[in-house]
Amino acid sequence: FPSHDKGENNIRRLGNSMQGVQGKVKNLQMSFGALSGAVKGFATVLSIGAFTAFVKSGIDAADAMGKASARTGVAAEQLISFQNAAALADVSNEQLVKGLTKLNINMVSAAEGNDELNKRFQQLGITVKNQDGTLKETSQVFKEISDRFKDTPNGAQKAAAAMSIFGKSGVELITLLNGGSASLDEF
Repeated sequence: FPSHDKGENNIRRLGNSMQGVQGKVKNLQMSFGALSGAVKGFATVLSIGAFTAFVKSGIDAADAMGKASARTGVAAEQLISFQNAAALADVSNEQLVKGLTKLNINMVSAAEGNDELNKRFQQLGITVKNQDGTLKETSQVFKEISDRFKDTPNGAQKAAAAMSIFGKSGVELITLLNGGSASLDEF
């Protein structure tokens, strides 16, 4: 019966081998579990970092919007609308803000009696004061100018008018102004 003993030994060895394989599988599962936990932890760190960067960029954007609103005299909500329209007209945010800032300054100067600036606005058929004598909102005058530019043929006179009202950025704003106030309010 040596072959019977030999068969039993082979079965025992196979059983021991199977237990060894099971142990190795368990070890492998534990390793993957630990790796999975590490990956989840790493992903959490990454998502916290991404969220922090997102929040910081949002704060920076709000700060920049507040500063642009203060410089231009245009409410932030209206300024966002102007920026969206400007982007579609291939006008940079910087050009828009510079132009609106210059418009704001020129409106105040005209309201304070600067005859040259008053003539420039009057040539466009625009007044910078309301009927009660208060200064109009910059956004309102910007829209009025836009409506005038929409109906004015492109050329040297339009470019000169844009530069006289908006400064150096005026020529860059023409593509935005040509859409009229409707295109500014659309966004």
